[in-house]
Amino acid sequence: MVLDTLGTPVPLNPSQQTLLRRRFFPPLVLLKSLNDVGSSGDRRETDAPPHAHQRPEEKFQTFLNKLAQMCDYRPKGGTITACAAIQQESKVLYIFASNDRGKPELKRVRNDVLSVLGILRSNIIDPQKQQDDVLNTVLLEKILSLNNVRVRGYLNSLDKNIQLCIAACERENPSSQIDVQGTLYQLQVMIPQVVLTGQKSNAFARSVGRLINAIQEYRDSPVKDVIGRCAAADKEHNVVCWSEFQHAVGRLVAYQYIVETLISAHHIWAGTDLFRNFDVDFLPSSNPHPWPFKTKPTAETAEEIIGRVTGQGQLISKCREHASKLQVFDLDGMIREEWEGSFNPCVHAEVLLLDWLQNTEGGIQPHRFFNNWRYIGTSKPLCRLCHYYFGIVAPFIGVRPTHNNIYYPWRIPDVYLAPNEQEQSTRDKKWSDVMNQMKFRVCEEVIHLLEEKDGYKKPHDSNTTTDRIGMTDDVLSGMLTRLSLLGRR
Repeated sequence: MVLDTLGTPVPLNPSQQTLLRRRFFPPLVLLKSLNDVGSSGDRRETDAPPHAHQRPEEKFQTFLNKLAQMCDYRPKGGTITACAAIQQESKVLYIFASNDRGKPELKRVRNDVLSVLGILRSNIIDPQKQQDDVLNTVLLEKILSLNNVRVRGYLNSLDKNIQLCIAACERENPSSQIDVQGTLYQLQVMIPQVVLTGQKSNAFARSVGRLINAIQEYRDSPVKDVIGRCAAADKEHNVVCWSEFQHAVGRLVAYQYIVETLISAHHIWAGTDLFRNFDVDFLPSSNPHPWPFKTKPTAETAEEIIGRVTGQGQLISKCREHASKLQVFDLDGMIREEWEGSFNPCVHAEVLLLDWLQNTEGGIQPHRFFNNWRYIGTSKPLCRLCHYYFGIVAPFIGVRPTHNNIYYPWRIPDVYLAPNEQEQSTRDKKWSDVMNQMKFRVCEEVIHLLEEKDGYKKPHDSNTTTDRIGMTDDVLSGMLTRLSLLGRR
């Protein structure tokens, strides 16, 4: 079922609003803009097949990650999902959360998860067990059908970029690229059959499954290394088709890795409640908060924001010098674009799930988790802000590493109405303490990035200076220490 919220959210008080509006979000806007300087876009996660050399706990972590990934049906972040396996007296309870899903959709996804886990349970208890290859086909078709929106996006990207890659082979050196062209042609002829198949039909899933098998054969051949070298040279030649081709085939094969992981897990833990006695619940997604800059008439500049990153005069001067050099990238314009954009921060799935665990019976003690393995699986690596949050609030809870991307639609969990004034004050103080630590982490990273990005050179601009205003490690360390003390005031 879809669980109720933990209580009645309390509106932020004036001091909390000021903390967000003046001391947290402006440095975050600057950090996001600095992160984008010289960047070709968000870092993309890569998927690897399950391997036999993982420790049991690592295999369990991979299992939860893949289970969450199975539920991430659409691009753009709304269906990013987190999950945990809670050991109860007579069963395992799988708890899920998503970034932005309504209750009707959460109920449908819950039924989807129960259906997939039910296939695995039936295979365990049925005397006539299916062979793994048969089970693989059943699960792959099921999961591809559930993810048909995202899968079709990958297919469209593959179709577009495979044509560009073939054209590049013919244009640059046809004779030496014949094996690559042949492989690309073999994959290309399978794509229209997939794209033209019905929306959620079994035929669609079977067609994609055959394409995935063909992709795996290509990835086991020497052609993969040749295409890898082409992708590595994309930036040099000002093209993206090879890297986009790699990304599309990688995302499609990831569904096969999900299936392999689920099948492996159901063999490893066949005698446990993970696959015999279980239930599935979803947490309601958070309600987005309004954009905190509505009351500000204009965006702030990097120079103005830096004045709030730290109160140390020497550090302010150094940071402003770095920021001035980065104006060749139109740093203030990047800040203004982010500042004025549409923005409704929400609680990310893994943070929402952690908050629920912390505020329900048993908390985050080891005994509450299956096999005492304290882990929250996620469909994507953690964003940088979630990484900071877990490091502050629950550093001993296992999660995926961060990909370091920064997403603005982010906030910490609500403060809920307390039974008395003293408890409400305690909850408010805890919220403020966490936000102040988050603010410090953001400001600390702003300082590092200002120095690091100072040396970047704008592409195709011979007039861009590459001189750097350097700070020794000792000086920078001392400044960060003073920043830390400032952040505690």
